[in-house]
Amino acid sequence: MPNLSNKEINTTLNKIRTSYMEGAEKYGDKIYNIDAFNNRYREALENRQDLSSFLLLELQILEDIKTTLRDREIEQERRKAEEEKMKENSFMNKVDAMIEKFKSAVEKYPIEELPSNADDELKHLYGAFKELYNCFSVIRFFSCGNASDYVVETAIKDFDNKFQKFILPHTESKVPEVFEDYIFAINKKESSSRAEQFILKEAGFFLHSFVTKMEDIKAIALKKSFDNQLILPEYLSVQSPRVFSFFKGKTKEEIYNATLSYAIAMINDFRLQSFKKV
Repeated sequence: MPNLSNKEINTTLNKIRTSYMEGAEKYGDKIYNIDAFNNRYREALENRQDLSSFLLLELQILEDIKTTLRDREIEQERRKAEEEKMKENSFMNKVDAMIEKFKSAVEKYPIEELPSNADDELKHLYGAFKELYNCFSVIRFFSCGNASDYVVETAIKDFDNKFQKFILPHTESKVPEVFEDYIFAINKKESSSRAEQFILKEAGFFLHSFVTKMEDIKAIALKKSFDNQLILPEYLSVQSPRVFSFFKGKTKEEIYNATLSYAIAMINDFRLQSFKKV
């Protein structure tokens, strides 16, 4: 650096001090320590140092500070990006785990035939409703008849009718009523999300009301059925071997409780908790 005039020295000094003040405001005075610079400048004057060389060195010190800060910011951005990526991966791992958990929860239910392009979840929901109905039919078997209570029999018959839209295929579509719009949409290759949401909503409404009503009439139904032991109807062994095998040897109260538990499990496993009429 050539020797500077007094004017150039003052201009350079002002530039350096301005850089220190602006840097201190942004990064703190521990990094941009103007007092330390002023002390060095005072010592340079006292020692009659060449100010041109001194200022060149001080300008280089400022550049080194800027480089260090820039490298630090780049490193912080890199670490932040890595942390965000780790969070994203962690979140996706949790999502994947939830999907697997949900999938395994749903797959424990029997699968019932729907068109091959139908969602497996809905096939399992269809199968779950048919199996729940077979459980319910055993309750109907021992709760209805000549000695049955009017309130119990009315509730049982009412739900027997309500079950049909979830389990009984229509002649035209060959699927239960509640699945018709969904199957129509996927066969037409149209968006089926609204129809699928409708199925889940209807399933949730039904199951919540079913559990509530069955709990309400439980004491009367079991009281009116007299003997707590039960010989299962033979048709059940053909219609639903799983239910027949599970219920065999169970008391009426155990069968009643198991049916309620099955319905509650469906609400949880198919994530139908929010579909409940107030």
